[in-house]
Amino acid sequence: MGDFVDRGFNSVETFQLFLCLKLKYPGHITLLRGNHETRQVSSVYGYYDETIRKYGNPNPWKYCTEVFDYLPLGASVEGKIFCIHGGLSPEVKTFD
Repeated sequence: MGDFVDRGFNSVETFQLFLCLKLKYPGHITLLRGNHETRQVSSVYGYYDETIRKYGNPNPWKYCTEVFDYLPLGASVEGKIFCIHGGLSPEVKTFD
């Protein structure tokens, strides 16, 4: 449920593993976007620097942030459990 990156020294490998699991078990894995799966946050908190250190250029970071753009912000489990990375605004009154 988000923050796959910027949480230690192996963010690149962690996100790659999650992508591989999603490919192998597409119906059983849902990756939800967190606030660190954005260009702004991941460039400041270490993911950008980690990819530069490991790959020597920013292209892997650019490709990953493009993937981040496609991650859903939330999901529901059987219409009963609502899953998101962070909280909701007090202005949100309905699930719709």
